[in-house]
Parts: sequence; C-alpha cells; structure tokens
Amino acid sequence: MRKLLGYVRYDAAPALTAINALYDDLRLLQNLFLPSVKLIEKTRVGARIRRRYDAPRTPLERVEACADIADEKMRALQQRRARLDPIALAARIDQQLTQVYRLANQRVSPAAPTKNPRVDAARPVDAQNTSTRSLETTKRFPQRPHASSSSSNIPVTRLMARRCAAR
Repeated sequence: MRKLLGYVRYDAAPALTAINALYDDLRLLQNLFLPSVKLIEKTRVGARIRRRYDAPRTPLERVEACADIADEKMRALQQRRARLDPIALAARIDQQLTQVYRLANQRVSPAAPTKNPRVDAARPVDAQNTSTRSLETTKRFPQRPHASSSSSNIPVTRLMARRCAAR
C-alpha cells in the first residue's frame, strides 16, 4: 500500500471510498494484464544461490492452465478481459491516484525552534550544573583537500607517465 499511496495520512471517508475504487481497478490490471514470474527452484552453488523462474504469465493465464476451475467462472473472466482495454484502465488508475492524492491529509510539522540550543539528555540540568553540552558540535574536523583544488595543476596522464618512468 505504501509503495503506491506513499506515507501521507488518509483519514477521511471520501479518501477511503476513492482508495477502494482504485484497488478495484488495480486488481483487474494486475490479475488480467500484468505478467509475473514464479520461482520454480533455488539451488545453492558454492556461496551463491541460483534461482530458476517460470515463464512470465498473467494470473489469469495461470488459472486457465489449472483444471480445478469451473467453466462458467473461466468464461466470465475471459469475457471481462476482452471488454477491458489495458491502456484505458491504466489511464483511469492514474486519474484515481490523482484524486486520492488530493484527498490526503497534508499535515505540516511545526518548525523546530532555532534560538534555543538542543540539550544533551544524558547530563542533568540543575542549579549547580547549568551549562550543558549542546548536541550541535562546534568543533570542525579537518577536511581532506579535494583533488581539483590541489596547488599543482599537472594533468593525471603526466603524473602517471612520471610514475611509470620512475619504475
């Protein structure tokens, strides 16, 4: 669900209705038109695992290959697939996603105070120990100079030629 709808909050009744309608169309798209592969076997070869997969087929094609399904249900599924256009279904899903995103509760968290320093919770604050250590460090560690900011502007090919000639 999070992969499709994201991490925003949907807490209104219209959002629930829109999400349910979206899932109805997504179910049809995934089960009737989108192929998937199934794992057949895993074999361990040394430290690696080799996986073999079945040929990509849609879930409807996998059901058609099964002998346990009733003929009426199979005909109904095939007729439903024949009536649907996958391009139009995908466009409808995009429109529904846009509608669902509009119904999301877009909360904005309050800004953190900037003037008060953050206090280390490990050290107690009392009348005797009023100065506490801030979590924001003021000490800057020395940085390595970037390769492009070096004082010598010798091309790398010339440096490599010097090193190779010295050997």
